[in-house]
Amino acid sequence: MHVSRTTLIIRRIGAWLLDTLLALGAWFVLAVLGYGRGEDGMLLMQLLYFPVFEYLMRGRTPGKLLLGLTVINRAGLPPNLLQALVRGITRPLEAAFGLIVIWLCAESRHCQRPGDWLARTYVIDSRDLRVLRQQAGTG
Repeated sequence: MHVSRTTLIIRRIGAWLLDTLLALGAWFVLAVLGYGRGEDGMLLMQLLYFPVFEYLMRGRTPGKLLLGLTVINRAGLPPNLLQALVRGITRPLEAAFGLIVIWLCAESRHCQRPGDWLARTYVIDSRDLRVLRQQAGTG
């Protein structure tokens, strides 16, 4: 595999920060246009941003794409809609417990956060996905 666990965690945090900034920017633009004002609109944006991108972009969000990360399920495929929704719904809860979630991820065998455990997904370096697919003959 191409990256260490520490590097993977740092890149995951970086992707989350980028995506959170993009989601907040999208919420701000919608609020200026008169849609989704207040905390409810921001929460809705956060809840929808990640699952929509992970599902439509086959396991990636703009932040993950920029940092070379991909979400896969146990079969090595992009997450299905339910898996993307489970990951998205757990994210705000995990953000409230930031350092604890980072510690859980660091201690996890496959560097998974609780949302990954529930959705049965993994975040891996995109180069590793290409290698796994080539080894499986599906690349």
